[in-house]
Parts: sequence; C-alpha cells; structure tokens
Amino acid sequence: MVAFVRLLFFKRAPEPAHRTQAENLALKITHLLIGHCEHSGTVDGPVGICYNTIALGACLLQLFDDRGPDGHLHMVLFITFEKKGGLARLLELVTSLLDNAEQKDLEGADKVRAAGGVTVALETLSSLVRPKAIMANPQTQVLQQRTEIKFSPTDMFIRIRRDIFPYAKRVWESEWLQNAPVKVSQKGVKAFLAIMEGKDEKPPAPTPAPATRVFGMIPAAQPIVPVVRAIVTADPAGVDQLVDMGFARGSAEQAMIRGRNNVAAATEMLLSMPHVFENAAAAAPAAPVPAEPITTQEELVLEPDAAGPSDTTTTETAPATTTDENMEVDKSPTPPPTETPEEVKKALDEMRERARSELPTRAMALLAGEEALMFDLIPAFPSDESALTLLLKSISADDAENLISNKLRLFSILAVAHEIPELNEDNTTLAYSVIKALPLETSPRPKWVTSLLCFAETVMVLSINVKTVKIGDEPEAITEIARIEEQDRLLAACRGILAEEATQADMITAYRCMVVISKYNSTIDFADCLAPFKAKLDKRLSTCHQLLAMILRHGFEDRATLDEVMQSEIRTFFNRDKVTEVGHFVKQLRQATSRHSDSFVDAIEKECALVDPKPVAGVYHIRSKLNEKKAVTSDPFSASGPVSHPAMELLVKELGAATKATLSEEATSEGYAGLIFSLITEVVGSYNSAKKAFVEALRGTGLNGPKSRNEISQIVNDLVGCVELGRDLASDGQKGVKPTRRMIISGWATSMLVALCSDITTVSDAKTVPEDLTTIRKTVLDAIIKVLKDSSTQDANVRYGKLWSVGELVYRLLTAKSAIAPRHDDSSLLLAKAMVEKNFVGLITDAMGGVDLNFPNIKVPLLSLLKALDHL
Repeated sequence: MVAFVRLLFFKRAPEPAHRTQAENLALKITHLLIGHCEHSGTVDGPVGICYNTIALGACLLQLFDDRGPDGHLHMVLFITFEKKGGLARLLELVTSLLDNAEQKDLEGADKVRAAGGVTVALETLSSLVRPKAIMANPQTQVLQQRTEIKFSPTDMFIRIRRDIFPYAKRVWESEWLQNAPVKVSQKGVKAFLAIMEGKDEKPPAPTPAPATRVFGMIPAAQPIVPVVRAIVTADPAGVDQLVDMGFARGSAEQAMIRGRNNVAAATEMLLSMPHVFENAAAAAPAAPVPAEPITTQEELVLEPDAAGPSDTTTTETAPATTTDENMEVDKSPTPPPTETPEEVKKALDEMRERARSELPTRAMALLAGEEALMFDLIPAFPSDESALTLLLKSISADDAENLISNKLRLFSILAVAHEIPELNEDNTTLAYSVIKALPLETSPRPKWVTSLLCFAETVMVLSINVKTVKIGDEPEAITEIARIEEQDRLLAACRGILAEEATQADMITAYRCMVVISKYNSTIDFADCLAPFKAKLDKRLSTCHQLLAMILRHGFEDRATLDEVMQSEIRTFFNRDKVTEVGHFVKQLRQATSRHSDSFVDAIEKECALVDPKPVAGVYHIRSKLNEKKAVTSDPFSASGPVSHPAMELLVKELGAATKATLSEEATSEGYAGLIFSLITEVVGSYNSAKKAFVEALRGTGLNGPKSRNEISQIVNDLVGCVELGRDLASDGQKGVKPTRRMIISGWATSMLVALCSDITTVSDAKTVPEDLTTIRKTVLDAIIKVLKDSSTQDANVRYGKLWSVGELVYRLLTAKSAIAPRHDDSSLLLAKAMVEKNFVGLITDAMGGVDLNFPNIKVPLLSLLKALDHL
C-alpha cells in the first residue's frame, strides 16, 4: 500500500494520463481505508479492540510519510480522504478506543490491549493538530500553487482542530490520564494544549510578485510576461535509434519531442511511462509542439481547465505544474460546505474560551502524577505574573511531597519561560511565606527540599528591584535588596545536601542557592562549600567548580572592593570615549549596573560629571573627571578592606596539605590540589584585597603551619621547583609529552604566582605601581634569585629541574597579559625593569655557566633559561 501512495507524487511534469490515474488511485485508497474503519464497528470485545487499533494504525501509516505521525501528511491522499468523510471515521475509532480505556473492569491481556489502543488514538489526535502535519508541509505549498485547485490549508487546519477538540478535551479531563505512562499522558496533554494555544492558524503572508531591476532601481512589481521558445521537432536520427530499440515510431517521436531530442531522456520516459505514449500513431508524422513558455525566473507551466479529465491525445501539449514535486487531488464534485471558514473559526474560539478558565486547575492536578509533564503543561497557564500567583496560592504543606516538589519547580520554569523580570510585592510576600511554611528540619529529608532551593533562588533573584532614577531627583537608595528571609534555614538545607550522597542535580541546585545568598550575605562559611570536594572528587561535582568559585568571589566583594571595581570599569570605558550620552553609557555598562546598582551610582558620582547640567535639547552627556585631576595618588590596596580573610586562610591551609599529599608516592589523584590552586589563582588575579589576604595568610597560617621562613620563597622552591630533570622532563625537550604530577603542580604554582604579581588596576595615567603590589613582586623576585644562586643541592637532577621551572616562571612573568587591564598594560615592562635592576641577566648567565654540558637532557633547562633571557 505504501508503494501505491508514493505513486501519487511524480518528480517530473505530470502527464494528463498520470493525473487521471493519480485521482483514481487516491480515491481507491481512500475507499479502502474508510472501508476498514467502517468494518471495525461490526466487531466487539477484545477482538474489536485489536481490530480498531490495527485499522487506526494502518490509516496513520498510509496518511503520513516515512517518518510516521511525526512527519508530514500525504496531502493529495489526505484531501481526498477528508472529503469522503475519512476523518469522521477515524474519530469514531478514537471514540471506541477511549471508551475501552475508561472501562474499569478490564484485566490482564484486555487491559494491555486497551492501553495499546489508547496510545494509537492519542498518537492520531496529537499528530493531526500539529502545524507540521499540514501548515509546515512542503506538499501544501505545492498544492497552493495549483490555480485549478481551490485549497486553503489554513481553513482545513482550523476545521480539523475544531473537529478534534471535543476528543482532545475528553482525554484532558479523563481520570486515567493522571496515572497513565509518561509517554501516553504527554501525547494527550500536547494534543489538547496545542489546540488551546492556537498557533499557526493564520494564513501565511502572500509572496510579493518579482520585480524587474532597471538601472539599479527596483520599480513596483510587474507581471511576468511569458517568452515562447522556438518550436521543437523530433530528430529523425534519434527516432530511428529508438525504433531500432523496439519502440513504436509514433511513441519514439513523441518521446524525442518531450525529451528535447535527448535520446537518453526519451528512452527513460518510454520505459517509465509507456502508457503516456501508447496512443501515439505509429506512422503519423509528429506535429511540432511549442515548448513551455518561460520567464526570467523559472519556467511557468500552465494547467488545463479543471472541468474534468482530458484525453491524453488532445492535451498532450499542455504541461501540468509549476514545481518539481507535483501532486494531484480528487476533484470530483462534492457537496458545498455547510459552514464558512469564519464560522468554523468562531466555533473553535468559543470552545477554547469555555475551557480556558479550568486549564490551570487541571494542570496542577496532573502535576501530582508525573514531573516530566511540567514543560508540556506550560501553555496551560497565563503568560503573565498571574500564573505565579496561582501556583503560590496552591502550595500547601499538607500536599503530597511529589505535588509540592513539582509545583515549586514549575514556578521557576514559568518565571523563565514567560520572561518575568521581577516579582511584585504581593507575590514576593507569598513566596517567602511558602518558604517559611514548609518544614525543612524534618527527617528524613523531604523530596521537595531540592525543589524548594531552586524555588528560593528564583524568588531571591526576581525580588531584587532596581528603581528608575532620573537626573535631578533627590539622592536615595537605588536598589531594593532582596529580602533573604529564612536564609539560615536555606543554608542549613544546602549544607545537608552537600553532606549527603546526593545526585548531581541536587548538588548543583544547592550550590546555586548558596551563590545567590552569598551575594548579599558574607557570613557563609566557605569550609562547608569546600567540604564535598575535599571528601571525594567525582562526576557529581564536575559542574560545580564555577559555582564554588562564584561563592568565593562574593566573599571578597565587600562594598569597598565593589566600589573599586566599578570605578575601574568606568575609567576603562572613558579610555575609549571621552564624552558620551547618558543612555549609551548605562547600556554599555549594564553588566556593572546589574552587579550592584548602588555601588555603580556612587562610582559615577566620584568619577563622572555632566557636560551640561541643563541641556537645551534635554539629552544629557557625561564625561570623566580624570582630566580635572593633576595626579592620581590613591593606592588601590589601601581601600581593599581588611587584610585577613577566613576563606583565604582556609585555602592556604588546604593548599599546603593538598600539595604535600599530591607529591607523595601514595597519592592517586591531583584533582583537589588543582581545585585549590585554581580558586586562589582566580581571586588573587581579580581582587587586590585577595592579594593582601593571601600574603597575610602565608605569614600567619603558612602552607604547613606557622613558620618564620618566607612562604613565597617556599612556594617557588618547593612547588614551582618540584620538577626533576631525569624523571619529569622529556629527553628531547619537545612539547606534547605527557606531564608528570610534579610538572602539573609546578605549572599550577607558576600560574598562581603570575596572578599574584599582576596589576589589575585600570588607572592608565598612574606612573607608579601600588606599594603593596611592589612589595609582593619584590618578594617573588627575591625568591627566584635565591633559587638561581642556590648550589647546595647535591642531586643534579633536582638542581637542573629547578632551573628549568624558574626559567618558565620568569618567561611567564615577562609575557603574561591581564585580561581585565586597560589597553596599555605596562606590568611586563615594569617587571622586566625590576629584573634588570636586580641583575637577573647576570644571575641567569651564571646559572647557565655552572651547568654540566655533558649531563643527560641538559638541553631542556638551558632552553628554558635562554627563552627567559631573550625576553629580558
């Protein structure tokens, strides 16, 4: 049967005989399908369920393309099928199968048969109401170009939805839908809500007529004037060749004319369409046939009059369609429609309106059954904040755990799907009352705790309201900070999840909630956040590293640091634009405004001034105050807040223990040490306060407990210089060799020291480096000098390994560029000057002169030192 359906479509221009055969074939297939549907009503019981299911599935198999119900309809067949009442027969089968599903006395095999029948019935409903079946069907576009066929896909689509609506609504309201398998319930939900959404029910915009370009200008659309080609006659030599193959002369002549005297094309037509040429007179001379008229864009082929099928011999010269893939439909007389398209659309809209008020209530009832339905139920709720209000009022601590969890998650999903920018005051109060009412302290942990954390994160983000500020208004607080109520209970719930063997999704949710809380609460104990990584690094934590880093960054972003960051952003902007319009200025720095609005406004007051406080045109322009300052003497380190920081002290302590364990022979992984290195590198390369806190933590806590020795020197000597020449470095010094654990630790330690020495200030006219940063750089350079001068190491492999790692460190210091520094970053130049002043050239030269050139692999450290010396 499928092969016959494919014959309805022809790749080349269809002949009149093919059109007639296509009409008859579509009609016969339609009668066959409808006959199966009608015969199904004569069978009862379990056999009837099976027969109805098979009949309905067979109809779907023929009506849709090779992709099945997820694909496109065979429009030629479906139009004939729908005209002859086939859709009504399909819906009768659907009704019968739904009746069987609602019988409560079915057991065993009968229950299985009924479930299978319902699945096919829901597949039928959901496939027919999807826009892809008709509106997004390429065959539909071809049919619309056929002028002799009065076909409106939009009217058909709306009529089908109108007819299917009662059946889809019956499924939506059925009791069994809530307990059905997920795939079955999803089809029922999608079918009904697709109709309720009403998408793709407007006719597509008409394609404008092509226009002719004249002298570079495009005038109004002009009608296409066909240009007739020269008359084509059959080539006698080609005809003789076809006759020699065994074809009749009359057929050969007609095929040569149609094939443009191409023997191969004519042969293919004679073999594939013998019925087209069978009536050609064998001895009659072939009459010259004019070719199709063409235009400047494509060949336009005109259809014969659609009054009825034509004789093939009299309509031989008339081509058939305008496209490559051409299709035919049944044009037999049909009774006039009893309803106009406007009446059908009005009836569908009225049914929707009556059912719309009950959608949210039914959707929330379905939520108790399956979490996977949440995304499918989004269209059941209003597209504004009233949907959130409905959910908040429906959440109760007495509900089942699954229902509470699904409603909390749906709240976050709706807020994102409907792009709600902020919560109003009433919804904010309702949301915090929900958090307060749900008992978090019960044991065992309720199933909805993770959903509540996701809900709390959404509420805290959406309840941060930024006021509109106008120039000239009285100064006031710009940002209304979120009311992070019940934060202690939320943090306790997050710590409980992190301490358990929770899933990856639960871990991510806990860390995300802690990120939001840490933005406005600096009292979070970072040890609780770091504990899961210290206990065991596994796949559950693979996506939580960035969230952990954000929590750490929030710990260093006190108001003084934020003010410094905002001023740096503003100064960097005015390095490009000296004067700009206020609206453009705020738009370009929108990331800074969303980071902390109050701090951003304070920074503007310090760094900027209006060009004209009362502009004539009402457009305000802003400029930088830096031009008014003769010298910048502020030290960014002096305004970076307190020196010590508990999170940094914890990281330094963990760094010492992790590196010691990693460098031991018993270590199995270096992952935890790499995490600590990356966290320290990120914050010391981003905040001046973190640089001071790191140095202070080294002085106080130390890597391995309080010591009197210089801890920076210990990092350079023991961590950067932990590489051994014979064991870790390649014999030929080539890159790409798998690094050992000591080389990995050395690279991480090098990156950390480079970030520590980086200058992250953005004052482009500052001539000197801040005093504290100068001290840090001097300490690092002194530690490098100590390693270069040290000759007490007896083991040559250790000594030469240290020289290699020191050469890499010097090279990195001289070539590193800060990602947040201004265009003219002089950090490397200043470091090079400091190295020259400390006679690094002589020290590196002396170190190279003291090596044994006959030592194995000595080329590796020499190349590293030469590379550093070259950049000096």
